[in-house]
Amino acid sequence: MRRWAGCTLLLLLALDVAVALNPFALLFCKATGKSCIATVPCPEEVTSMLDVDKHKLEAMKNQMILQMKEGLAGGDSPMLMLPTHLSQKPTGAETGSYLALDLGGTNFRVLKVVLKGKGKFDVHSSKHKVYLSP
Repeated sequence: MRRWAGCTLLLLLALDVAVALNPFALLFCKATGKSCIATVPCPEEVTSMLDVDKHKLEAMKNQMILQMKEGLAGGDSPMLMLPTHLSQKPTGAETGSYLALDLGGTNFRVLKVVLKGKGKFDVHSSKHKVYLSP
């Protein structure tokens, strides 16, 4: 399963590029009140760019791992990474209340996570609009 995680990410990135190059590749319609997807064939020039052999895919995966490691080490990497500061993997037996704060450009998000042990938890969240004074 882990081996295919990188492939899935690359596939999603490739689909994102394909849609960016051919915005009509996916058309979402809601005329009937239902969600439906209509597909239009991608031009050959787009599909040929997405044809990646095993060796090229392996090289792309290795480059992504290298850039992630460089980003975590604070090196010159286009992939900005933040260390987690976790000393061990969670067991599910953890207990306590924790806050997560996220101040973005337009929203301030607050999450309170209550860990109850035995893998049980509650999450309470709120989102607040950030208003900048002139």
